[in-house]
Amino acid sequence: MRRLLRLPLLAVFLVTAGCSFPYADPPQAATSTTSTTEPAGPTTEPPPTTAPDPLDPSQLLGPVDRILMQTPEGVQLADAAGLHDLDPVGAPFEGQPTFSPNGTWAAWVQVAGSSSAVAVVDLFAYDPGLDVPPVRTSTAPIIPFYLGFDRAEARLGALGGAGEVAFAVGDLQIDAPPRFGPVLEQATPLFPAWGPDDLLALNLGGELQVRDGFGSLLRSHGETLGAAPVWLADGRVVHVSPDAEIVAIADDPRVGVGDPVITALSAVGGFARLFASPDGDLLAVTVEGSPAGGASPVVLRQDEPDPSDEPADPDDVGLTDGVWVLDPADGSATQLLDRPVQGVFWAPTNDRLLIAEADDGLVWTVVDLDGVVLDQIGPVVPSETFAANYVPFLDQYAQSITLWSPDGSRFVSPERFGDAPHIVIHAVGQPGQRAVLGAGEMAVWAPLAR
Repeated sequence: MRRLLRLPLLAVFLVTAGCSFPYADPPQAATSTTSTTEPAGPTTEPPPTTAPDPLDPSQLLGPVDRILMQTPEGVQLADAAGLHDLDPVGAPFEGQPTFSPNGTWAAWVQVAGSSSAVAVVDLFAYDPGLDVPPVRTSTAPIIPFYLGFDRAEARLGALGGAGEVAFAVGDLQIDAPPRFGPVLEQATPLFPAWGPDDLLALNLGGELQVRDGFGSLLRSHGETLGAAPVWLADGRVVHVSPDAEIVAIADDPRVGVGDPVITALSAVGGFARLFASPDGDLLAVTVEGSPAGGASPVVLRQDEPDPSDEPADPDDVGLTDGVWVLDPADGSATQLLDRPVQGVFWAPTNDRLLIAEADDGLVWTVVDLDGVVLDQIGPVVPSETFAANYVPFLDQYAQSITLWSPDGSRFVSPERFGDAPHIVIHAVGQPGQRAVLGAGEMAVWAPLAR
């Protein structure tokens, strides 16, 4: 199921992290205040031979900032009080860190040999400087490579397995480890999307399904392409249809009255992935592939259209290569970038995107919704974990993690110096304002309570 990001391992330049920066400075446009879809190329400098010394988190993080890091010592929590080992005993491998939608829970995967567990910590009553609450673990029915909380923070979905991908759901409990039921389904691909009112949408082997929070099937909406579905604020689920259209479905399958209302929002001229804004009002769409080939209902990711597809009608191509913002209310679309990218992360402020591009490494481009470039950083060398396990599936991970700080002024980036991966914080629109938080393969920032 997984394909590697084809990024040459280049050394990355990082300004020596001897400076700290305010944690609430608003991001500023890097150069122009006029709309553009062609940002200036990234500035490269000779790479350092060693990584800059990490700064203490208290110099970098404010009272509401929490970052979960996958480090050589296991999973650690960084906040204004410093670095905290969440599980001092630890397992041979700890990874897949994630926060719940309100930042109340943190979770990660522990693997020892052929057995695995899911670890959680309840951060509801925690503030920097207090003792970190105890870590609670439970055996998982699969070895997960993806975790995602539901919106009510009552359940935790897990994807894992080899060959066919398996899905399981665990119930969260106060003062107890999560309680996982048996594996619900196995298929390839398998992309879950938690929706409102305890609903769950699945791309299950190319079929779009809606289920309840326990995994029981409520409705099948037929074929879907090889991408993760998303939910809008108005309760509609959106997917890419076999006709290469972005389609929104209004349906409450628990009521069982009336037929679903299906609205075609836009045609796409290639392989499309969907990213809903945090408030659920807008969609970012990335498109990759030749419009002449149309799009294909394949079961795995693809970089190029299937040659057996019928050529697309040039008048019906719709969204082509690049990054678009689509308004589901009227189907209007604005192109922010006109070349294929790896994926995007919406800022929690709903007004800018962090775009991952492959260009002799990984380039981070930050744009607002008018296409104004706020910053461009790189190329950097991503950590092997981020490049291999996250980048090919950013539409799925964008539903369960964020790299952004809550105020949209900074983001975390897992980068390598030679053979050593580190967690770097970049300040948007502030050249040189970047610092190393510590060694690590992956990191995620906690969202604020909504």
